[in-house]
Amino acid sequence: MSSYIPPPGSLPPGATVWAYLRDSGGPTQGESIERQRTEIREYCTRNGLQLVHVFQDEARSGGSTSGREEFDQLIDASAKPDHPAGLLVWDFARFSRSLDDSGYYKAVLRKNGLVVHSITDAVPDGPYSRMVELVIDIANEEKRRQVSRDTASGLRRIVEQYGAMPGPVPIGYMKQPVDAGLRRDGSKHILNRWVPDPEKAPLVLQAFEMRAAGATFAQIQKATHLFVAKNSYTTFFNNTVYKGEIYFSGKFYPCAPIVSVEIWEAVQRLGELRGRYRYGPQGRRAIMSSYLLSGFLFCQECGAPLYGYELMKQRKYYICSRAKRRKDCSARHIPADQLEQGVVVRVLEDILSLENMLRVQAALQDEWNKSQREQTSAQLEDQKKLAHAEKQIRNFLAAIGDSGSTRSLKDALHAAEAERDRLEYKLGHASVKPAGLDLSRISLEQIATSLRDKLSGDDLDEKKSVLRQVIARILVFRDDTQIRALIEYHLPETNIPPQSGGDISNNDSGPEGRSSLLLIIPIKRKYILKTKQ
Repeated sequence: MSSYIPPPGSLPPGATVWAYLRDSGGPTQGESIERQRTEIREYCTRNGLQLVHVFQDEARSGGSTSGREEFDQLIDASAKPDHPAGLLVWDFARFSRSLDDSGYYKAVLRKNGLVVHSITDAVPDGPYSRMVELVIDIANEEKRRQVSRDTASGLRRIVEQYGAMPGPVPIGYMKQPVDAGLRRDGSKHILNRWVPDPEKAPLVLQAFEMRAAGATFAQIQKATHLFVAKNSYTTFFNNTVYKGEIYFSGKFYPCAPIVSVEIWEAVQRLGELRGRYRYGPQGRRAIMSSYLLSGFLFCQECGAPLYGYELMKQRKYYICSRAKRRKDCSARHIPADQLEQGVVVRVLEDILSLENMLRVQAALQDEWNKSQREQTSAQLEDQKKLAHAEKQIRNFLAAIGDSGSTRSLKDALHAAEAERDRLEYKLGHASVKPAGLDLSRISLEQIATSLRDKLSGDDLDEKKSVLRQVIARILVFRDDTQIRALIEYHLPETNIPPQSGGDISNNDSGPEGRSSLLLIIPIKRKYILKTKQ
């Protein structure tokens, strides 16, 4: 006990004190909660102090006060008049490893009348005590940064060298022990690599296949029971680990996949498509609406969405929401039946024509060929880099064999090995040619015919489904004599390869790579007479 710093003169024998205890958790934690408690109690007994309460935060980081409930209670209690004379801590790092937090909260406690004393940090009494404390706090924060940096570097090396991953294992995978040699203390260093779980992996594959085919979360949950809550499937289907890529510390690393890249990307495209309808213009109200074009139409004057509205004598219109509610847009009502008929005709005759789909397929094939030429050039460069990395590895191994291992040689070797692994993974995961580019004329005709048949039928939901596959939005304007509708569209999802980079047609290109068609519809006389504003 003689090595501990005696209490300052402001904490004489008989003074009441609190104690604050904290550790970061883990088996290697040097000053555990129990040790701190025992030593502080003996310290109080030896120095005649009365320990009236102990605040403790177990397994909590000192880099922030967030989540340290007992610390917050301590600060709040210090503002009450019945607080003791002082606060004891094992060292100032237990109090906080943040320079700003440490200075601020110690100042709060002292302003409230408490003496803050570390039993292990040598801080002299007198005018220079605060300066010494500041140096200690700076050192504590710097140590925290170093530990954080070293930990991140160590974890990256573990992932790169052994393929092992920290953290919880995703569903569908299991831990496979990896022998990483010996620790400094001579104990075995066992890491864990993620490998497919023979029991859960088939269910994960089934879930992805069902989702790619359009199944809902409820249907997938009923079939697989992978999660308790359906909301868990959103994160699940976005996780790249299932296609063989672990994202860690800003980089992707290879791992054993459960589903193919094609299935994973098909699920992502379906998610993006559904997301546009759920959160974008195609909201739930638009999908449930009895108006065919609800959710697609936007005012060409102000950009606000149009919605269906029934006026007198059951006459249906589309109305600019801003003109209706805020009265600051002069857009006219759009006759619903005329606009809907005109849009359907243009989709049937132009967008879903076999000639248009063949033109798109040819243009996308050209884009694919161009991307392949660029990829081939990039692969040649990566092969040169790979040969250089392998040569470096051989040289480093020879140097280690000749003169022994040094830290700089080991670091250089690990960096070269990581670069080799990255290049091998990149070269082994070249983009796969999209299936839609090789469809025959007969297959394209079958797709076009199927969509045209649905759009020509009487089922409103089927007609909306077809339009959602091809139309991005429609900008509408009306004057006394005509309706002008600019239809921005893309090709059906079944015909858009993920590498296409946009939709291509013989029409002028609209925003975001969309194609566009201008539709002009003469206004019938009855609408001119009865809908003027």
